[in-house]
Amino acid sequence: MAQAMRVDAARDFAPSGTDVALARASIAGLAAARESRAEYWRDRFMTAFERSVTPHGLAAVLAGVEPADALADGFCLSAAPLFNGPHSLDYVSVEALTLRLARLLIADKAVAMEVSGARPVADAVRDGADEPFDLANLPRRLSAALERFRLAFAPAALSIRCDHPDAQRLVRSRRNASAATAQLYLRITDEFMAAVRDGRPVPLHHRLEPAHGSPFGSSQARRERTWIYARVDARAWWREIVCDAHAGDAVTPVFDGRTGSACPLAGPEVIDCIEPGLGQCSPADGARITLDVNLASFVNRRRQVDRLRLARSLRDALRMADNLVDAVHWPLESLHADAVAHRRIALHITGIGDTVCRLGLDPAHFATLVRMNDTLGFVRACVFRHSRALARLRSPFPGLHAARMIELLPRSDLRAEVRERIRQHATRNRELLVLSPFSVLPRESNGIDALPYFNLLPLLRFADSIGFRADPLGRRLTVDQYERFMRLTWAASMHDVRRSVS
Repeated sequence: MAQAMRVDAARDFAPSGTDVALARASIAGLAAARESRAEYWRDRFMTAFERSVTPHGLAAVLAGVEPADALADGFCLSAAPLFNGPHSLDYVSVEALTLRLARLLIADKAVAMEVSGARPVADAVRDGADEPFDLANLPRRLSAALERFRLAFAPAALSIRCDHPDAQRLVRSRRNASAATAQLYLRITDEFMAAVRDGRPVPLHHRLEPAHGSPFGSSQARRERTWIYARVDARAWWREIVCDAHAGDAVTPVFDGRTGSACPLAGPEVIDCIEPGLGQCSPADGARITLDVNLASFVNRRRQVDRLRLARSLRDALRMADNLVDAVHWPLESLHADAVAHRRIALHITGIGDTVCRLGLDPAHFATLVRMNDTLGFVRACVFRHSRALARLRSPFPGLHAARMIELLPRSDLRAEVRERIRQHATRNRELLVLSPFSVLPRESNGIDALPYFNLLPLLRFADSIGFRADPLGRRLTVDQYERFMRLTWAASMHDVRRSVS
């Protein structure tokens, strides 16, 4: 709790330039400690900071937290083991999850739990469960379980599919709730958005069969491997989500499945949780180092993007983040294992709309999109080139199992061919580039019409992952503008071109 108080205090004062410089120096020193030329790389990392590279966790370092503890933040856990019982909570799993949560929350980490596996409470009541599980009460129950650790606040954010039968109840429970209520990430599926587009009902479904005697238990209610509990008006439900998201941070919509591997040789992962740092889809227990890179800071006096400075900063930021994967203290063994195996990095490119402003471009013109498309393509090419170079220097990320891939081939000529493909295409990091739809809006200039900047949303195609963390920029829009912005974001992020532009 003392650490949490220090972090909260850091948000209440503006640190001096000296404080920021010392915090940056401590982070750069931590990242450079394992380099053979530590002083050289420390200076390079400090230069990257001066060019507007900002690590997540800097505020905690300014508050006095050690960099090795502060820079590992934003974790997602799956609550699926809680729902092994037919109706109510599996209390053995509650104990195990409580212990894991306590270790994260004592260290003041942001945590989100995926709860889409929970049996719908209304159906559990129909089936006569003694103590039916209610998703709306999960934060209270876990808070009570955490009291012995003297943690008396909402334990974690929750994430749930928008087509879960209890999703509407969970959203509505937050409207008049206190500020201590856990934040809710609502996973918006492509099927749901297609129903919104077409104006047709959307099914609310679950993998568990409805209770015996339930009107939803007929064979006609079965759909593939799930059971349909009800059908709702997709557009009315979408409007409800949009209004709640626009009004505050209690509910955040996240378009599902917008995370993939940066390495074209890597196999797929199960992406069923939400990482709360950037609001991006993630596998459970996924661990990553996050750095913000402000693209607008690289616009020079001639109203051009200084590509040389940008390329150097991206290279140094990537190397620093890769070093930090090994240097930070991951609070759980499962997080440490994921960090070492996949070496996930989130280079979060911000300030796209501000870059357009500084360049003096008109976002309503197609030529502006073409120019920014070229700039973001350059950013992506730099990041991947440097990650491949690190893979050749050190090794690809262990989760690729590159050596095993070669050993399993029966012929020497095939092994040589695959070895060359790995050398050419394997990356050091499984994830690299993150973009937020809000980054296309102008942040530095109040009063500018934001609608023309919606034309920049196709730039999201360059991201390995899209972050949907709530942003105050969204509330500068009207509700109708925000709804249109989110629909365009869904459309722009539908086409997966991560393979073709790498």
